[in-house]
Amino acid sequence: CVFQSNDARREGGAIFSEGSLLTIQRCTFRGNSGCGGGVVRLDGGVISDCVFELNHGGYCYDGYNPAGNPILAAGGQITIERCRFTHNTDLCGGCSRIYPTAKVTFEDCLIEGGLGEVDGVIAMHGGTATFRKTTFRNNGSAWTGGAISGRGSVTLEDCVFERNNSYYPSSHGGAGAITLVYG
Repeated sequence: CVFQSNDARREGGAIFSEGSLLTIQRCTFRGNSGCGGGVVRLDGGVISDCVFELNHGGYCYDGYNPAGNPILAAGGQITIERCRFTHNTDLCGGCSRIYPTAKVTFEDCLIEGGLGEVDGVIAMHGGTATFRKTTFRNNGSAWTGGAISGRGSVTLEDCVFERNNSYYPSSHGGAGAITLVYG
């Protein structure tokens, strides 16, 4: 499947899934945008062997939460494996935003060239994230960790962090790769 140039004023510029398990395999998501989960919004499922490139989260002018990252992990158990995320941008997480009830595993993924304007490319809003054999390369954030930022539980296994940046570190810290805070 190819999802290209889709847009939504709310969650899920390409796919919105709530209360269902979703399986996505061998798909390309290119140039999609939206507020609150610009490409895929899900509560549980598996995403494997997919490409997410050039997706962008826009600003929402109606007071809704302004974030359009490629994957909004709203809750449940989510596995993302053998996927490539390149040149995605957003206000809150250029790759994924993880909510408190979500348990997300990234395995054997490449996350490259992403920009989170406030948060890192992985924006932790609580929840649990495990990264195995995942490479973070050339990602950036204006204020916090360029690769991973926010609050929650993070486990790293056999990962590579290369040339990630925090351009204007905030009072909460601004490590180039990872910034996690309590609260």
